[in-house]
Amino acid sequence: MQNKPLVVFTFPYGRENFRKIELEGYEVAYINEDKITGNEIPGNTEVLICYDPFDKVDISNLEKLKFIQLVSKGINQAPREKIKKAGIIVANNGNATSIPIAEWIITMILMLLKNSSTMYNNMRKKIWNEDRNISELAGKNIIFLGTGGIAVEAASRLKAFGVEITGINRSGRAVAGFDRCCSLAQLANLLPECDILVSAIPATSETENLINKKTLSLLKKDACFINISRGSVVNEEDLLAKLKEGVLRGAALDVFKQEPLAADSPLWDAADIIITPHNSYLSDAYRDRVFDVIFGNLKNYISGKPLNFTVDFEKGY
Repeated sequence: MQNKPLVVFTFPYGRENFRKIELEGYEVAYINEDKITGNEIPGNTEVLICYDPFDKVDISNLEKLKFIQLVSKGINQAPREKIKKAGIIVANNGNATSIPIAEWIITMILMLLKNSSTMYNNMRKKIWNEDRNISELAGKNIIFLGTGGIAVEAASRLKAFGVEITGINRSGRAVAGFDRCCSLAQLANLLPECDILVSAIPATSETENLINKKTLSLLKKDACFINISRGSVVNEEDLLAKLKEGVLRGAALDVFKQEPLAADSPLWDAADIIITPHNSYLSDAYRDRVFDVIFGNLKNYISGKPLNFTVDFEKGY
């Protein structure tokens, strides 16, 4: 009898779900990613389901490893040169986190426009102070950097507010859900009419520090900036400077160049900024959606069918 392919999980998805995978023809093992120190991953592992054990696990020693399924959307933690050399297929979690992140984007936009942080602070201090610097979302011009699943989910929900939505991608190809799509090369021409700029673009050499002093200076006065992509997309010092100048209405950031954000980072004390700890992807449905992606790809892999959400490291996503 032929040996079953071994799939190793570094996150627990429950005995019932592991049993479903076993019924597809796999041997299943679970090793807690937080407790991995070096050699816990068996040498006969064929499929690895993980986030980032790569600083402790040398995949070069896993000679039978053929497929890595990341539980994350981001891929920068993966050792691409070793993966490329070994010919390993890598997939990410696809659109498993798009809905909670889309809801986070809308929440942050409304909080910035309605000065919710000020209202909350006044409430805690029992201050009754009418705020007339409140803005409506209706009629705003929103630009999404990136037109992937997160941007599509957010755009579809934002349309109910009566906004104009532009999507920016590499080629300017049309994507359903946006009023128009333009290429990244056209961004500078579009920013002067932008009320809300949302970064949902992959981290690549092309997008590193894309949001900088020049970019932010082109925005409308009192524009808002939202970042749920990667910290590398933003020059944080330039963003801080623009907030201090009062050029921007505010910013909401869920991702940072250094995570966790250092306690002495000036971002914590900046006015008109909302900080969340890379938390936008989490929800009560997150775990089930990620498992659905994993299970679908494991079924395809063992059947010899094409995998979903495979990564192109040359493109960076």
